[in-house]
Amino acid sequence: MIDLIHSLGLEATAEGIESEEDLAFLHGCSCDLGQGYLVSRPLPAEACAELLGRKVQSYATSVADRASSDITPSATLVTGRDT
Repeated sequence: MIDLIHSLGLEATAEGIESEEDLAFLHGCSCDLGQGYLVSRPLPAEACAELLGRKVQSYATSVADRASSDITPSATLVTGRDT
């Protein structure tokens, strides 16, 4: 399914990621994005905005770091976790 989605020029998003094994499998299949309980349980709007704000800042820093290096970015799963 992921290969089909990519062949159409789209990004693949997995839903229902609940375990590290799910995440590893999807990463191995080159899945682009994901969401599920492993990422975050349902949150009130304020907490969701705070989490997204942290992730956007983290992503912006990561993009800036990659832009200043010779490393070509690869597709990554969004985990919503600070690493």
